[in-house]
Amino acid sequence: MSNLNYNIFKYLCTIGTAILMSSAAYAQKISSDELLKQALLETNEKQNYEAAIKLAKQGLEVSPNYLDIEILLGRLYLLTGKYEEAVVTLKRVLAKHPNQTDALQYMINANYQNKDLAQAAAYCSQFLNYYPNDKKIWIKRIAILNEMQSFNAANNDMKLALKRFPKDADLAYLHKDLLFAQASRALIEKDTLSALKTYSELLSAYQTDTIARNQVINLQTQRKNYTAALKHIDTALNNDQDKETLLLKKIEVTQLMGNAHEAYQISKTAAASIPESKKIKLINDELFLLSRQNQIGINYAFTAISPSSQQRWNVYGLSYIRSEEFGTLVGRVNYADRNNVTGYQFEIEAYPTHHKSYSYINMAYANAIVFPKFRFSYSYFLPFKTWETEVGLRYLNNVEDNFLGFTAALGKYFGPYWLNLKTFVTPNDEKLANSYVLSGRYYLNGSSDDYFTVIAGYGFSPDDRGRNFEIDNRLNMEAIRFTIGYQRTLWRTNVLGIFGTYNNQKYEQNIKRNEYEAAIAFRHKF
Repeated sequence: MSNLNYNIFKYLCTIGTAILMSSAAYAQKISSDELLKQALLETNEKQNYEAAIKLAKQGLEVSPNYLDIEILLGRLYLLTGKYEEAVVTLKRVLAKHPNQTDALQYMINANYQNKDLAQAAAYCSQFLNYYPNDKKIWIKRIAILNEMQSFNAANNDMKLALKRFPKDADLAYLHKDLLFAQASRALIEKDTLSALKTYSELLSAYQTDTIARNQVINLQTQRKNYTAALKHIDTALNNDQDKETLLLKKIEVTQLMGNAHEAYQISKTAAASIPESKKIKLINDELFLLSRQNQIGINYAFTAISPSSQQRWNVYGLSYIRSEEFGTLVGRVNYADRNNVTGYQFEIEAYPTHHKSYSYINMAYANAIVFPKFRFSYSYFLPFKTWETEVGLRYLNNVEDNFLGFTAALGKYFGPYWLNLKTFVTPNDEKLANSYVLSGRYYLNGSSDDYFTVIAGYGFSPDDRGRNFEIDNRLNMEAIRFTIGYQRTLWRTNVLGIFGTYNNQKYEQNIKRNEYEAAIAFRHKF
C-alpha cells in the first residue's frame, strides 16, 4: 500500500471512530432520560416505589451526575421510609448544588423523619439563606425548634418571620402555639414567674385569647398578686368576654383578699345580671352568710341539783361577735345566780389566724365567786388535711387560789362527722388532776353552724363554763358528765341551739350529787 493510500485509510478510520463515539454518547443520554421517565411513571402514577428506585439507580449508573435522577432517588427513599439512605443521597446533591430547592426540602424532611431535629432545623436555615421569603420554611423551622423546646431560638425566628409576614394567620397560630408550649414547660419546671411572663406576652399579643387570660389570672392569684388579677378580670369584662366565668373569678379573688362583704356585693350584682347562672346564685347564697361580719347572741342555762335543797342555778349571757380577715373577736357579758349569790363576768375572746393555723385566746374577769375571778385561756390549733391538733394552757384564779393547767387534743373529720379527744392536766398541791373529754359532731348541710353533738367527760374541765367556779371542791374529785345538743340555722341569718347536760359529781369521799343542766342559745348575723 502506497503512502497516499495509507494516509487516506488512516483518516477514514479516525473519522469513523469519532462518529461511533458520538453515537454512543448520544445513545447513553437517551438511555438516562428514558430511565428517568420510567422511574417518574412508576413513582407518580403506579406508586411502585421499589421499581422506581431500581430504575433511578440504573439511570445513575449510566449518568452518575444526572441531577434530576439523584433528587428523585432521594425523594423515593423518603417515600419508602429509608431516611438514612435519603440523607446520604441528598447530601451528595447539596455538596454540588447547595441551593437546590427540592433537595433542601427533602433533606429537611428526611432528617426530621430520622428524628435528627437539629439537622432538620439547620437545613431550614440553609434554605432560608438562599430563599428568605419562603414562609413555609420559616414556619417549619420554628415548629421544629418549638418541638426541640429551643424556645429562645424559636422566638427569635418568630420575630424575624413576623417582620417579613405581618398579620399572617398561619404564623399567628404558630406563635400562640409556641408561647403556650413555652409556658407549659415553665409550669412543669415549677417556674411560675417565667410561665406568668410568657402568658402575659401571649395575652398582650392576642388580647382575646381566653386560655392565656385565665392562666394569667390564675397565676397572679396563686402569687397573691390579687390587684393585678382583678385588673385583668376587669379588662376582660370590659371586652364582654365570658362574663359568668370572669365574675366567678372576681368573686373568688375578692374573697381571698379578705373582703367578704365586697365579694357578696359583686355576687349580688352578678346574680341580677345573669339570673340563669346557677353557679353565681349558689355562691351568692353562700356569701350572704359569709358577709355577715357581725353577730349578737343571747343564751340562758339553768341547772337543777338532786338530791339537794339548793335552788337551781341560772346563768344568762349576752355576746357580740365580729369577723375580720385576721380572725374573729368576741365580747361577752355573763350574769349568774348560784347558791343565792349573784355576779357578773366580762370576757374578751379572739380567734386570730396564722396562715394555715389559728389560735384561741380568752380573758375574763368576774366580780363574784359565782365565776372564777380571773381566767386566761390559750390554745394553738394546727389543721392538717382532715386532722387537727391542739395544745394550750388554762389559768384560773378562785379568790385566793391559782390553778394552772395544760391541755392537748386531737381531732379528726370523717366526712360530715367530727371526733375530738381532749385531756386536761392541772397540778394541785401535791396532786395531779386529770380529766378527759370526748366530743363528737354530725354536721348538717355542710354548714359549721348546723349539727348534732354528743360529749362525754371525766374529771374537772376548766372549759366547762357551767361548773368551773367551785374549783376547790371539784378539782380532785370524780365527775362523769354527758351532753347532747342540737344547733340549727333559721331563716339564713339566725342560729338556735338547745343543749342538755347530766353531771354526776363527787364532793366528798362518799357524797355524790346529780346536776341536770338545760341551755338555749340564739345568735343573729347581720
